[in-house]
Amino acid sequence: MTTNTLDSLEDRIQKPGYLLLLVLVLLLLIIGLVDLIDFVHEENPIIFGRYDVRYFILLVLYTLVTLAWASLLLRPNDDYLLTGALDYIQMRPLLAIAVMFFLGLVIIALLTVAEILEGLVSTLPALQVTTLAITLLAAGIILFYKFGDESRPQWWRWIILVALGILLVIELLLHGLAYFRVLPFDLSTTQSLDDYSSYSRIYHTEEGFGSGLTNNYGRYAPDFELLPDSYRIAVLGDSFVEGIQVSKEQIFAVHLEERLVANGKQEQISEVLSLGHPNRGPGMYLSDWLLSVMIAAFDPNEAIIFFDMASDFQTVDRAGTGYPYFVYVDPGKAEMDKSRGEWFDLHVAEHHVFRGYMGFQPGLTLKSNYLTFRLIWESISRYLAAGNTVDNAEVGPTAYDIDLPNGFMFNAETNENALKIASAQIDMAHEKLKDADIETRLVTNPVFTDAFYEQKTWNTTSGNSDLLLPELQLRESAAQNGIPFLGLGTYMQALGLSPADVQTYYFDEGRGHYTPEGHQFVAEAIYQCFYAQTLTAEEGCDLR
Repeated sequence: MTTNTLDSLEDRIQKPGYLLLLVLVLLLLIIGLVDLIDFVHEENPIIFGRYDVRYFILLVLYTLVTLAWASLLLRPNDDYLLTGALDYIQMRPLLAIAVMFFLGLVIIALLTVAEILEGLVSTLPALQVTTLAITLLAAGIILFYKFGDESRPQWWRWIILVALGILLVIELLLHGLAYFRVLPFDLSTTQSLDDYSSYSRIYHTEEGFGSGLTNNYGRYAPDFELLPDSYRIAVLGDSFVEGIQVSKEQIFAVHLEERLVANGKQEQISEVLSLGHPNRGPGMYLSDWLLSVMIAAFDPNEAIIFFDMASDFQTVDRAGTGYPYFVYVDPGKAEMDKSRGEWFDLHVAEHHVFRGYMGFQPGLTLKSNYLTFRLIWESISRYLAAGNTVDNAEVGPTAYDIDLPNGFMFNAETNENALKIASAQIDMAHEKLKDADIETRLVTNPVFTDAFYEQKTWNTTSGNSDLLLPELQLRESAAQNGIPFLGLGTYMQALGLSPADVQTYYFDEGRGHYTPEGHQFVAEAIYQCFYAQTLTAEEGCDLR
């Protein structure tokens, strides 16, 4: 390169800072554009067989913006448009505050209210991150351009800086309280876990205590290594499988993996993948689409279906709005009743779960770890939810003797429809897993009443009802379909545990989720039944 060439280059690049800004923003725009072009809308591919109308319009507008910005590189020293806009905004404090407030709303929307921007946030993570970066860059330039220049108003800057400082202090205080486990708020209810994004912040104070980050697949468990040739066991179920009431090292899937590794064959490492989907029962965690996604992502050798007697049976009429409702269809099928509208809620929930399979998404991870807005959003969500609660204890038949929300399931005369639906859901999942050469196992988690715990000796009956009846009926259904089965209620009874012993395995005096001791108990029971094969049929274990 000659001296003349360097001189020419120096003449052309007179404002390197401005040129760097042009190139940086253009790079971010191109990354977002590539993510947008790569998007495939499978449900409604009506334009070019690839895009629906909304995404096509967004693609066109975004492309025009990118081309317009790229055209600025033709005159890399003419920054009059940028400086003119900054001067105009900064000389008008109210306008400057309004612009900064608008940019703040954009940032909050990108990090907090993903439900409002469902298509943008959940399916276009790179576009979300680049939009966030450009927004932050714009806010920073407006705020700090010619900072301290006495020729222009400065007070509006200090108002914004003080507000940001207060938010930063609050955020650091919340993280400090969470680190020392004294933050007096629960930020990790099942509503907060709908995103399933990698390395999200979990802070759960109800029943027990769970604190930490989700793993690389957005699950409350240690990272899934997915080692080559490892023997993989996927555990499917509800909040009992998720286990956010304890530390993630204490959930039963982790204990089971430790047990298998310690006693397994050295040439093949076992991995147990905890895949709990809370709040919607088998209609969620056994849905055909999520099973397909799970199989494609993890390629498991086995799947353990963990059926919860407390909430996985569907009430005969309706469990409440927002929950999928199924009907039994001969022969042996369970289909969602779309006339009620809950199918849309399940569809949205499935997409939230799918985010965990999409890899690391900085936007969703940052959203989860920003505790100030999470606390505000959680408070609003709880306030809104408080006016829409349904007392499940008043729903469904009342001709039963056991005081439980789904108590009709424990009466042989009233549980036929719910049992048929549950059995069909399990059988349909079993068939899908079998087609993928994945062995299915079924474990049932019992539920007990206050009256049971008050007893000195084991008695599960009350009038015409029996707490173990649903377990026995699912056991018969599993036998008919050749599914290996473990009934934890029968196992507890066979061990000679007293009601007081059983109560120690559950939080909330026996009404809640598993305690650390409960998780350890369940892991050992599963290991002894299916892998060590030391349990008998009398102990609730059927190996087929």
